[in-house]
Amino acid sequence: MQILEVMNKFKKKVLSKLPKAYIERDFDGSLYIMHDEEPIVAEYFYPETADEETAWRYAAEALKITQNFNRTHPDRMDLADFESKSNRITNRTTRGKRNRHA
Repeated sequence: MQILEVMNKFKKKVLSKLPKAYIERDFDGSLYIMHDEEPIVAEYFYPETADEETAWRYAAEALKITQNFNRTHPDRMDLADFESKSNRITNRTTRGKRNRHA
């Protein structure tokens, strides 16, 4: 029962981010979680597995790594994003100074 709960946890995490993800068995018996005709774990070089629970766990870890990478990647923000962020901060500080002197 506990193994089923763990598998459902990883499966639920993957399906919440990629609702059309599905499991597929390769010709040699390896299982892969697929999305848009590509394995989710392809670019991370996870080992092959014949266990469905491990395949869902690998896919959940790959999505987590991708999310963390995208969050911290230096090319993620361009100059326009920095400019808008700077404008928001400037507006907050000037609005705060205006209210303090009133």
